[in-house]
Amino acid sequence: MALSAHGAGRDGLTCCGVALEICTLVWVTIEAIVGVAAGLAAGSVALVTFGIDSAIEFAAALVVWRTFRAEQTGRDGRSED
Repeated sequence: MALSAHGAGRDGLTCCGVALEICTLVWVTIEAIVGVAAGLAAGSVALVTFGIDSAIEFAAALVVWRTFRAEQTGRDGRSED
C-alpha cells in the first residue's frame, strides 16, 4: 500500500507528524530536566550544558509542531500583516 501526499494519505501523515512531535516535545522536556538536575547535583558543566541543549531542541520541536498543526487545520502558519 503506497501513501500519497494528496487526499486521506496526506491527512494521515500530518496526524502522525503531530503525534511524533508531541512525543518529541515530551522527550526533550524530560531530557532537559534530568540533564540540568543531574548536572547540578554532580557539579558537571557538561551535563548542565546537555540539559540546556535539550531546551534548545524543545524550541525547535515546538516550531515544527506548530507547522504541522497549521497544516492540519488548513492554515499556512504565517500571520497576515
